[in-house]
Parts: sequence; structure tokens; C-alpha cells
Amino acid sequence: MQKNKTGKASSDSLTQQAYQRISLDIRNCTLQPGSEVSEGEIADSLGMSKTPVREALGRLALEGFVKPLPRRGYQITPLTIDDLTELFEIRGILESAIVEDIIERISEEELDALEALAHASRDPAQVQTASDIINTNRAFHLALAKAHQNKRIFTIAEHHFDEMERYFHRGARLPELSRDLNEDHLAIVSALRKRDLKSVRSAIIEHNFETHNQVLSALAAPRLRRSMEDVAIRP
Repeated sequence: MQKNKTGKASSDSLTQQAYQRISLDIRNCTLQPGSEVSEGEIADSLGMSKTPVREALGRLALEGFVKPLPRRGYQITPLTIDDLTELFEIRGILESAIVEDIIERISEEELDALEALAHASRDPAQVQTASDIINTNRAFHLALAKAHQNKRIFTIAEHHFDEMERYFHRGARLPELSRDLNEDHLAIVSALRKRDLKSVRSAIIEHNFETHNQVLSALAAPRLRRSMEDVAIRP
């Protein structure tokens, strides 16, 4: 922890700590989508003053993770099916562009690392919970972005997966997701090894389509169940 001359933690350091902890709680849905929170509640839970929490929430508001509520606090941005679809569309566009640029220059070492991450999604020693699967999936896709060797593209990909992570936490189901990720990721790596742009694009499109539908089904199921229950109890 950085300290100033008086020995106190710098405000920047505390703000960053608050940001990281609140961001993680939002991404893993500890802070439920659509719920309302106050600066005081979060400050108490983090053992901090309101100032760094306020600054962290301001940053998260700019990033679209929370919405300020006048005189009430903040709302954790709700999850919507439209946003989910847009996020998968963005991923498809971004990764198609990435593989087009790296198809001829990605190294064998980078391909080996991607393959290891693909296999990790089926390794019982590494994957025991939905969070483990989500983390290995994130690592795979960010490694793909990193292979482009453009820091801004990597930053865009990183923020994009921050947004998607909440949907995965609500929609991830074991063991189906683990199996699908393993097979889809290996197909992407195989096509990259062959330097086959058409095949790798097809693998990415198929992966996005299947994952989107799986998460969408998981998100829509409770709504459908409630609708059916409402119909069943009507006279």
C-alpha cells in the first residue's frame, strides 16, 4: 500500500482498492443486478471511509456498472437480454478482427498456452465451481487478445469481459458449460495452428452462438417459470 509522508494510505490507493473490491462484487453478482446500494453501506462493508467509495462508484458509473440514484445512492445496473446479445455481438466482431491479424504470426508458444487454457476448462484440479470455469474462459479469451500485441485492444477486451462476467455468473451451468468451452476452445486453437482463417472464424462464430444461447436460456428460464406459474394459478 502506498503511503504519504504522514504514514496514511494515499487517497488514490484507497480509491483503487475500493474500485477493485466493488467491481469484483458486481462482476460475480455478490452485489445483485438491479439492487440498490449506498455509499455508507459499502464503506462499512469494506471498512473504509465514504470518500474512496464515492470515487470508486463514480468510476463504475462511467463504466456502466452502476447508476446514480438522486438522494438514494446507486443501483447495480440490471442484466438485460438486449445487453447480453450486444455483448456477444461485440465479442464476435472483436475476435474475428483479432484472429485475422494474428493468423500468420501467432507463435507456437502462444498457441501452446491457448491450448493449455482450453484443456484447463476440463481439468478437475482447476475447475470445481462455476467461478473456476468463468475464470478459465476469461483467461483463454484474454490470451487470444494479448496475442495481438496491441495494448489498447487488450484493454478493450478486458473491459468487455468485465461486462460479460456477470452474465456468466447468472447463466453458467456445470458440467455442460465446461464441456462446451473445452471443445470450442480446442477447435479455435486447432484452426489457428493450421493458419486457416475461414475455419477459425467459423469456430469463433459457432462458439459465440452456442455460449450466447446457453447463457440466454439460463437467464430466461426463471422468467418463463414465473410466467407459467402465473398462468397456472389463474381461475
